[in-house]
Amino acid sequence: MTAAIRLTTSFATAYGTYSYDQPPQAYLARLRPMATPELYGSLARAASTRSIQAQRARDREAATAHATANKIRTIGPHSLILIINLRQDITTTAGRHQRTQRLAITATKTSDDSWAIHDFQPADAGNAGDTSAGAS
Repeated sequence: MTAAIRLTTSFATAYGTYSYDQPPQAYLARLRPMATPELYGSLARAASTRSIQAQRARDREAATAHATANKIRTIGPHSLILIINLRQDITTTAGRHQRTQRLAITATKTSDDSWAIHDFQPADAGNAGDTSAGAS
């Protein structure tokens, strides 16, 4: 479980840290080893969105993130959903500001008995996990 918590906070930190002058491939290279293939595909499509890249370049936007585990939402036989607090320090041509988000991040066991991030979304949007009687 400690490894899953460590992976989840590392993923959130890597996800929330970016710079307008960094190519999407470099950003994605940090996320790939932590994500399931399905999630990585979604991340790659999102990172390649030209309008987001153009806006960040125009605003010279960069963010440095710091993630902390808040609580365990669900523990299942092969997954764990954690609530993560993600704080981003964002710099643009307009100045600096902070953004704080609460994310529900799902880590799943892989075939080699390690962990990978399978899903994430705002904590208040759902991601309740396995709510069957076997989950705690």
